[in-house]
Amino acid sequence: MPQSGNNGTGASVTGPSQGSACDLTELLAILPTAVYVCDADGMIETFNPSAARLWGREPHCADPAERYCGALRLYGSDGAFIPHAECPMARVLHGGYAEINQELTIERLDGSRRVVMVNIAARRNAAGMLTGAVNCMTDITDRKVAEQRIRYLAHYDPLTGLPSRTLLHDRLQQEISHANRHASQVAVLVLDLDHFGHANQTQGHARGDRLLQTVAVRLRECLREGDSVAHLGGDGFVLTTPLVHGNRDAALVAQKLLAALAPPIVIQDTIVQIGASIGISLYPNDGLDADSLIGAADTAMVHAKERGRGNYQFFTAVLDRAAHLQHDMEIDLRGALARDELEVHFQPQVDLRSGSICAAEALLRWRRVQQPPLPCSEFIAIAEQSGLIVPIGEWVLRQACVEARQWRQQSAADVRVAVNLSARQFLHKDLLAMVKRTLEETGLPASALSLEINESVLMERGRESVAILKKINTLGVALLIDDFGTGNASLAHLQRFPVQALKIDRSFIHGVDTDGSDTAMVRAIIAMAHSLDLKVLAGGVENARQAEVLLGCKCCEAQGYFYSKAVPAPVFTQLLGAGFAPMRAAWLD
Repeated sequence: MPQSGNNGTGASVTGPSQGSACDLTELLAILPTAVYVCDADGMIETFNPSAARLWGREPHCADPAERYCGALRLYGSDGAFIPHAECPMARVLHGGYAEINQELTIERLDGSRRVVMVNIAARRNAAGMLTGAVNCMTDITDRKVAEQRIRYLAHYDPLTGLPSRTLLHDRLQQEISHANRHASQVAVLVLDLDHFGHANQTQGHARGDRLLQTVAVRLRECLREGDSVAHLGGDGFVLTTPLVHGNRDAALVAQKLLAALAPPIVIQDTIVQIGASIGISLYPNDGLDADSLIGAADTAMVHAKERGRGNYQFFTAVLDRAAHLQHDMEIDLRGALARDELEVHFQPQVDLRSGSICAAEALLRWRRVQQPPLPCSEFIAIAEQSGLIVPIGEWVLRQACVEARQWRQQSAADVRVAVNLSARQFLHKDLLAMVKRTLEETGLPASALSLEINESVLMERGRESVAILKKINTLGVALLIDDFGTGNASLAHLQRFPVQALKIDRSFIHGVDTDGSDTAMVRAIIAMAHSLDLKVLAGGVENARQAEVLLGCKCCEAQGYFYSKAVPAPVFTQLLGAGFAPMRAAWLD
């Protein structure tokens, strides 16, 4: 740093006595603010150690070439170099300014730059003549970096580097305004990754983050000029594309996105297959502002997932009505337990040899006020999506166990009860503890309970499913694969899954009395199950001929309307008391 005089901190700026000069020198030496003093010609007379550190110079530098303040390189907020004649010091010394406060960037000796707040004040003698100026510089670089980081986080996702919802919202509103002026369209595509939650759980959150970053790169590569893509958090993304003329162009964009995500992603030597479901809305057809367009596209995306994932769906008025009905139903369902509107019905499962009831499947019913009872098939998807399935499912399990214990107390028969587990229930971290607690509190033996898990749920989760099933097995609870034949489970898969039974899907049972191919398929499934020592239950039996064929195929148990529909607990208790054998006798005797 430039200097004059005999030492780096220089002489006193002003002062009536040697004592006060010493005090000022000591003050300057410890002051964190950088201070240097110039004479009327701009030659630096004195500076403190903080100034030397800020400029990156030695505190006792005495290079005459650097005594002139014009040797200091300054840059404006726009990054442009400021010539000495236009710098704040020159404006005070030669431009008549008494004081200047300005944010600048300085270039240090090593070429690095720091952002400073400059405060320059003119020095005058007793006669009022200008004798120089004092420059105080506060280093605000760290504060500026923090402010920039805050601004960045407000508009960009730190994980993927993509715009956040806030920035996308602003950009979309601009695109809408432009489209309105030019009578054009804007497409909004909401993209949700398929099975990301499973990949995140099985591969770990670090790999899940890496997966999202890779997806972000692929989506960014699909952008055209004027397009925007944002990360909404979790596994959700939104892309907006202006100047889209009709559904066809929007469909091409969706197809391009799906194709970009189709190739496997390699993360730390692990191959991950990821896909997506996309919902599409168009301005002005489906909404006139950003919120309504994103909401419409999100509704369409949910429908795309329901159609089997890996596809795209345009928003329609029908979907809008369905979404509102679903929303209203979800609100009602949230209070259904408290209002005592839910009840459990039981459908008999019959031993095909004896015709007697050996078990019952617990099936949920919802009795809404002044409306007919709803079967679980009409609202279970809403419960699953909203997460309500967890508390409702626990309530169903408890009710089923309470009823089963009463049956066993009232009858000598060891009747079992079967309860379905949804995907969300099956993967819930507290499943094992919940089942164990329910059995203990209701007093039902574990051997009297069967848990049914859909084949597709087990297949999607693979090794994770095996681990969960093994934990449940430790309780002594029987496990059954539900709707067998609708997924891709093979003999090899059945060998891996620690289950005790399987239920053949009703779609195969429907044709066993008329279609030879269905009969052959059922016979093959039963033979395969028996080779693995698995019990076989047939669902959806509707007539005596179907029951007869199943018995001939050596099926163990059956259920369906041929025997009884699902009935309230008191009615099922009456069926148990009646012995329930006449229907079986009609075709066996």
